[in-house]
Amino acid sequence: MLAEPVTTLLRDGQAPSYCIGGLLSNVPDTAFVARHDATMLNALRWIYGCDRSALNCAHQMSRLVGDNSPIAWPLADCNAFIQAMVNYWDNWR
Repeated sequence: MLAEPVTTLLRDGQAPSYCIGGLLSNVPDTAFVARHDATMLNALRWIYGCDRSALNCAHQMSRLVGDNSPIAWPLADCNAFIQAMVNYWDNWR
């Protein structure tokens, strides 16, 4: 049985695409390799273990994650997205 889609594990608006793009823009280039499954696992491992307070938006002009900011992704929402991705990866088969 396939894992439940990530979109059903998060509430609407919890993981906007621009936040996900910003998150991926912080992943080091070395994580991106020839095999797509290895790239996904490398990126997910890096994201899971990173210091979220040090993440920048893709434009590098502001922090990606932070509470009490109208332009930052709330930490709880970022953590929920990352955990949903880990759960999806671990249970996709």
